[in-house]
Amino acid sequence: MYYLITLAIVQGITEFLPISSSAHLVLLPRLMGEADQGLLIDVAVHVGTLFAVMLYFHEDLLGIIKSYTSKVKETSKEVIFYRNLGFMV
Repeated sequence: MYYLITLAIVQGITEFLPISSSAHLVLLPRLMGEADQGLLIDVAVHVGTLFAVMLYFHEDLLGIIKSYTSKVKETSKEVIFYRNLGFMV
């Protein structure tokens, strides 16, 4: 249990650093003397990260979706901002 919590904390800390997002999944078990956690845990860690990032940026994601699905041709600064943001993503 503590191993999975440690794995989640390390994933959260290292996700936005310019390092391999999977390297800690290989190195952490070796450093802690644990067996490899398997593919299911690896995928679960990455899916959890995806949901956390989507939750954090939910307002921006909704703004991008609304700016592209709007039937009215709007020229407000907010709509233009979100359309440009969506284009850059």
